[in-house]
Amino acid sequence: MKAIKSHKNQRGITLIELLAVIVILGIIAAIAVPAIGNMIENSKKDAHIGNARAMVEATRLLSISESNIMPSEGRRTFVPLGYLINVGYLDEIDSPGYERYAQTKEHIPAFDDHANNKWADGQDSFVVIDNNNGTIEYYVKLITYNNKVILPLTKVNDITREDITIQ
Repeated sequence: MKAIKSHKNQRGITLIELLAVIVILGIIAAIAVPAIGNMIENSKKDAHIGNARAMVEATRLLSISESNIMPSEGRRTFVPLGYLINVGYLDEIDSPGYERYAQTKEHIPAFDDHANNKWADGQDSFVVIDNNNGTIEYYVKLITYNNKVILPLTKVNDITREDITIQ
């Protein structure tokens, strides 16, 4: 008999308690979803920054083995991403997201006085080696195949997340 009475006293949760739990879970979800979205966007931006730095490091290695790449004082050299991949200093890299970086492999490095470096106007991702009175500085520009600029021409040491445009 006691067993039957104790069984009758067990109750399930009420509708009010269930609604309270649902409201609390909704509040947690409302806070968590935007935070996760920001984390994903920041990780994509960090990946673009990492790719830009990898391009510069590959260009530094290239300039060591091919000394004609290094510009004379007051000059610049444009080194396209496709060239770095073609000569083996960098593996083919994809843009974090759905679009690939523009990386035409037929392009070759060009100096600032070269008449045929039209690709530098926006048809390819590239690194610029700038010899500013003996001080070598590296700049990088990332662009997609459909000419969306992800990173405008920026000094590699100055790149921040704010410089990156996610499409």
